[in-house]
Amino acid sequence: MEKTNITSDPLFVLYEPLVRELGLAIVEIRQADRGRNVELEVAITRLGGDAASKDCDAAYHAIYPVAMEEAGPLRDVFLTVETPGMLRTIKDAHEFELFTGRSVKVYDTGRASWLTGKIAGFDG
Repeated sequence: MEKTNITSDPLFVLYEPLVRELGLAIVEIRQADRGRNVELEVAITRLGGDAASKDCDAAYHAIYPVAMEEAGPLRDVFLTVETPGMLRTIKDAHEFELFTGRSVKVYDTGRASWLTGKIAGFDG
């Protein structure tokens, strides 16, 4: 995994406080500008647990008005809010902090085998 840091992404900075108030956290966020359309995709998790469909709904309603304002009056926003899923590949260093205490399955190329364990912590 290449070390990246979502927390410095302007989209994360804008929307994370909105979902944090709901007890949620952004795992991944991306936006595509396609002419008059803005496509915003956000993956969320519940702090200390798993997010449910009601969490996605709550996050959608928190994010959408701000996304519409950011896009401007002549653009349409297509927002998708989802959970990262059980089989997610960790893509960002920030995720280790979010998923501390959770079980993981990691492929060790040195042993050419899968290892299981729990994320004990994150040292940044």
